[in-house]
Amino acid sequence: MEREMKKRSAIVALHIPIGLLRSVDELVKKGMFHSRSEAIRFGVYLLVREFKMYIENENKMVVGYR
Repeated sequence: MEREMKKRSAIVALHIPIGLLRSVDELVKKGMFHSRSEAIRFGVYLLVREFKMYIENENKMVVGYR
């Protein structure tokens, strides 16, 4: 268990449409990212950030109307 806590990343297998993968590859080719992995990590980061903000704002709105 201690060893798992020290891990900084995990391998995740996923299926994405070929067209989307080609778009990611273009971003890598143009130097926007060093690798597919970096591009996908950034995309997941943005997704999580967006939903966290949505949830936080939703909670504030509910509290404000009590």
